[in-house]
Amino acid sequence: MDFFRDFYIGFAASPGEVALVILLIVAFIGALVATFVIRSRRETAARRRRAEEAYQEHLQAFSLTPSEQAAIEQMALHLDAPERKYLLLVSQGIYNSCAERALDAGELSEQQVASLRVKLGFAGKQTTKPPASTTEIPVGAAVLLRAKEEAPVQARVLAQEPGSFLVEHDEEAEVFTYGTALTVLYQTNAGIYAFESVVEGREGPILYLAHDEEPSRMQRREYFRQNVDLPVYVRPTGSNRKPIATRFIDVGGGGASLRNPSPKFVRGTDLELTFHPDSEAPLNLHGRVVRTSRQGRVLHVKFEKLRESTRDKIFGLLFRAQR
Repeated sequence: MDFFRDFYIGFAASPGEVALVILLIVAFIGALVATFVIRSRRETAARRRRAEEAYQEHLQAFSLTPSEQAAIEQMALHLDAPERKYLLLVSQGIYNSCAERALDAGELSEQQVASLRVKLGFAGKQTTKPPASTTEIPVGAAVLLRAKEEAPVQARVLAQEPGSFLVEHDEEAEVFTYGTALTVLYQTNAGIYAFESVVEGREGPILYLAHDEEPSRMQRREYFRQNVDLPVYVRPTGSNRKPIATRFIDVGGGGASLRNPSPKFVRGTDLELTFHPDSEAPLNLHGRVVRTSRQGRVLHVKFEKLRESTRDKIFGLLFRAQR
């Protein structure tokens, strides 16, 4: 037994040696942590430096004024990483998101946000999301102008400017005088959106309208649909037979419901529809019956391959029906 005790004592470390080993282990771990912290700080500093360089580069490209830079700085506070504020100058989606939060918080005015959006080149550019501002209505797009208790007037966007957007209406409307409050109606594939605006100037049929950053959605469906009582003539697509007269029940940008004039028209029937939305030339549309209702007395038709110019005319018809 003495032999084994002496053998163990020969290999056993003294308290001083144990303390030294522990100290070396702690020092090693500390060195690893310090190295990680230093490297992390360097990488963070490098990212911030690159982000600031990108921001300054874009600032020069857009020639932003001090007040506009201050607005960007304010919106950047709503980013997960405020130092990446250059993203506000290059991404319309990120700009819209941060601008909406800044507006909700009362930190910026609608005019500041709209003016900056135009200057950054986001005006007139549609995204896959619903429009966040009148500045996102593309130049050339059809809109409807509706003053209080007045019939809607068709118009088209001519230009987007920092202080206002220009539209040209299709008829002389004396109601659109300086200071007139009106609603601008704009249709996208996501639905119809209403913007509240004010006439800030007028040159004949051209109106200068104030921008709006708070659109409201008028109807939650792919295309707005309106009840109308309008004659329409239908026949099977490709047929030489005389069209049968019937009447619409409702019409939308994507389809219509109408009284069924023939028991031969059932689900799956391809139809040619002809009607006069106004005093212009008749519209000829093609659609397919997707379903019937009221024991076959009503056809529900989906329009096929509808051109945007034709959709614009239908769009105008719908709002004239609201008079």
